[in-house]
Amino acid sequence: MRSAYWLADRPRVLYGALVLSIVALIAAVSFLIPTPYQMLLPGPVTDTNTLIEPRPEQTQGAFYLTSIYSDPASVAEWLYAQADPEAGLIPREQARPQHLSRQEYRELLDTMMDSSKTAARVVAFRAAGLEVTVGGQGTLIREVQEGSPAEGVVEVGDVVVSTEGQPVRTMDDLIAVIRAHRPGDRLSLEVRRDDATLALAVTLGESPEEQGRARMGVVIATYQLRYSFPRDLKVQSENLGGPSAGLMFALAIYNSLTPGDLTGGHRFAGTGSMATDGRIGAVGGVSYKVRAAEKAGAEYFLVPSDNADEARRAAHAIQVIPVSSFAEALPFIKQLPPVGEQAVASA
Repeated sequence: MRSAYWLADRPRVLYGALVLSIVALIAAVSFLIPTPYQMLLPGPVTDTNTLIEPRPEQTQGAFYLTSIYSDPASVAEWLYAQADPEAGLIPREQARPQHLSRQEYRELLDTMMDSSKTAARVVAFRAAGLEVTVGGQGTLIREVQEGSPAEGVVEVGDVVVSTEGQPVRTMDDLIAVIRAHRPGDRLSLEVRRDDATLALAVTLGESPEEQGRARMGVVIATYQLRYSFPRDLKVQSENLGGPSAGLMFALAIYNSLTPGDLTGGHRFAGTGSMATDGRIGAVGGVSYKVRAAEKAGAEYFLVPSDNADEARRAAHAIQVIPVSSFAEALPFIKQLPPVGEQAVASA
């Protein structure tokens, strides 16, 4: 038989259970209600040495690739971001171009990652003293400048495959031919336009920047650019996207190609896009990447010079190293004494 106390207290128990159920329901629903914001958090770090095949031998330190967590914020996540100093919120339109679907944006990030890996390989191989050859299927006309000699002759999308009877495989081939001529010279071109091959001619003008230098007046790129490397080397990038891993990939690739341990036992983290000439470009989300690097125990954070101020504001224990090129980053790393030697020197 139930006690009189339990019977008297039963309404309070039921009321408490009802309140808890309502609170739980509201909490669950809050994860389903979207907001117009994107939540940002420090993401995972990955030692790029582990993503290179063949893997660098006897590496004691690390070259950490840093990332950010970015996802559309629900009401619950929006509330969480108000309480967590490491979390951030930005309008969703700033996180992804609105004319792209999530799938299209994902594909764009994958393409940028592939370009980043290619540039990192080119830079690292050349820094290691290994030859990288460049090839292509012609020179693509990307822009025809208004009022230029090329206006009305070539069109955007044309591919120049020969000039003066000589094959054109890369944009450097066309540039070399133009520079070998003088203003007023007539240059013959063989151009692919859609499914047709056209024989065209353009009278070269004079460069406004340099007297006596011939100018065609187009913005060009190598069509179907490809690189040939003297060694097989693969870079894994599953579940990664965007251009910002270029610098750290290049360091790990260089470490794989050269003898010894480039890290010297140190733990480096960093970010930065990489061009094939070694220039390091600015990227987004640097403050979150700095925090991720500090959590991983990295000692140094290599950052594009244009992002240095943001990195310094976010840093607490880590040392921020601004770099504008691979040629700047590599000497800094090489001049650091290995970790064991540091311990002996300070003993």
